[in-house]
Amino acid sequence: MHNTSTNPKPNFEQLPDWLTPEEARAFLRLGKSTLYEKLRSGEISSRRFGRQFRIAKEALRPVASYTIK
Repeated sequence: MHNTSTNPKPNFEQLPDWLTPEEARAFLRLGKSTLYEKLRSGEISSRRFGRQFRIAKEALRPVASYTIK
């Protein structure tokens, strides 16, 4: 049998400087719709590079403080 446990979540300092939405969702433990709602509302700031969104690690700090306990 193989181990089915999930990988431990990285701490904030281990995150890359720029994250994909998928990486941010995994770190914040948010659903896809919730994350994109926060991006659209400006609660989480992001940059677009062509058709791709990137989220600065520092933009997650305020959200992480109340979604991660």
